Amino acid sequence: MAEPGVATRPAGLERILLVGYGNTLRGDDGLGPFTVSGLQDVGAECQVDAQTAVLAQLDVTLASEMSDVTLVIFVDARDDGDEEAVKVQRVFPTARPLNLRHTSHSLGIPDLLRMAQDWFGSRPACYAVMPKGYDFSLSESISPNAQRTARQARSKIVEIIRRCARGG
Repeated sequence: MAEPGVATRPAGLERILLVGYGNTLRGDDGLGPFTVSGLQDVGAECQVDAQTAVLAQLDVTLASEMSDVTLVIFVDARDDGDEEAVKVQRVFPTARPLNLRHTSHSLGIPDLLRMAQDWFGSRPACYAVMPKGYDFSLSESISPNAQRTARQARSKIVEIIRRCARGG
């Protein structure tokens, strides 16, 4: 049996899933979709089979999307007092029993990983990449400062993909 959070690697190209989520009508809250949309060519660049998903919020259907990938990266804006431009965190399935009455507002990445594991036997490696947002007011545009953090987040995502594709 595979260790939780350790992906089994199929033959051929690594299959990865990039998920950008956030409200694109609330300024920098749309950093997740904005960042992932800028990674359309990452598959060819990193020699992996890369799929992207852009969502307003997390959804249980992502568990099935994760069923045949070795790596999943979630990208979401953060709004905190920390000045660090981009935070990266390894994420593991939740150990607690799932509450199947999850609403999309209370569904977290560890819950999705647990669903993928329990329902599909999938154990992809997972990272959360969280670029800093600055302006969360009603707007369809990303602030200049947040555009800079999105570029930095993309670089970190490419590093993660390359490291995982090499087996690290």
